Amino acid sequence: MSNASESSSDEFENEWEGSNGSEEEESSTEEKTIAIVEKVSARLNGLKEASASVKLRDKTKENLHMLHKYLDSRSKIDDRIHQVDEFQRIATFPLVTDSGGIETKSDDPLEFKSDFQQQLAEGKPVITLDERHIVARIAKPIYRQTLENIVDQVYSFCGCNKDDIQILGVPLKGSERAQEKADDDYSKRKPGPGVSWLYDIVRASIIFSTTEQIARCLEAIRDDPSIRVVKAKNRFEKPTLTGYRDFNLCIQIDIPGYRFRHICELQIHHKAIQVLQTELKTTTSQ
Repeated sequence: MSNASESSSDEFENEWEGSNGSEEEESSTEEKTIAIVEKVSARLNGLKEASASVKLRDKTKENLHMLHKYLDSRSKIDDRIHQVDEFQRIATFPLVTDSGGIETKSDDPLEFKSDFQQQLAEGKPVITLDERHIVARIAKPIYRQTLENIVDQVYSFCGCNKDDIQILGVPLKGSERAQEKADDDYSKRKPGPGVSWLYDIVRASIIFSTTEQIARCLEAIRDDPSIRVVKAKNRFEKPTLTGYRDFNLCIQIDIPGYRFRHICELQIHHKAIQVLQTELKTTTSQ
């Protein structure tokens, strides 16, 4: 092997290891991370063209294998989204929250709007995790009915078959994981306690077959006076680093007879994208 090849191999391995970075580097934007990945991939292709005899350490080979799988997965998801949303109807769907954001916009970045804490009867905030799960169990069937009402509107508007749409319920988030999230993510929020800011104890997904159905669902949520959109992310517009796409909403619903409202998490998927993402996740993990 020539000295030039050895130098290129070492430079590449250093570049790869540098891209994995420290915790401080992980705080950079996804756009920067994607740029690093693409740079490393281009570097690899250059090495292959320069010399087929370049030898890489086993760890680097494994990392490169995962990198290629990652890039291939992103490419396949990008191709699929272009097929199902060619005119970017859902990618550009305007999401507006009723909360105006849960931050108070004060000088204190840890100060949030108390209206969007999880509530007990008469609107008092939950104090303990046990209280949080009590109200979650009350809210869960009401949330399910709310989603069924929304889906019925989509059926009526789009004239689709019942099999075209699927509501997937998820068990309540367990106490250990919920407490961990409250402690790690929300313990410093004002007003407290952290458990009152857990929105994903009650959660569900709706899987649609067309972009028209998704758009109608979002319109139905927007137009329903009993629903307040607290937080909203359009990950068809801004996918995650892995290319994952969905709509992620936190919506506040009325709990009749109990005089409080509850915030639940909703993920909205396109079936063609969801199926592909599941297949790619399975393949990558093998």
